[in-house]
Amino acid sequence: MPGMNGIEITQQSKTTSPETRVIICSTKSDELNVLSALRAGAKGYVLKTASFDELNNAIHKVYSGVYYLSDEVLERVIEYYCQSNHEYGSYKNPDQPGKGDSTISEGRINENRDIAPVEHKPPYR
Repeated sequence: MPGMNGIEITQQSKTTSPETRVIICSTKSDELNVLSALRAGAKGYVLKTASFDELNNAIHKVYSGVYYLSDEVLERVIEYYCQSNHEYGSYKNPDQPGKGDSTISEGRINENRDIAPVEHKPPYR
């Protein structure tokens, strides 16, 4: 589409057809472009240097509902995440500010029952 980049096209396609699964094929492997594509709704990100087999694998993975990132891209995204200021357990849902915040980071989870309450029943006799 003239005048639009892959991220804009991805956003538009996800708006008009949410079930569409998008794989970005790019020469750029930096985390800014990759994360922007994923936030826009892409389910895969493959470098243009990818082999036919890798591209085929990416298509099958994304079609089956699994995210796919080329190895080099995945490595850079993980490095970025590890070097950033993210705290374990402090995820905040960007779609609902103030909701979905982790209670782990607030120190409110003390025992397994706080994570997944289970109703205990007496054994059968």
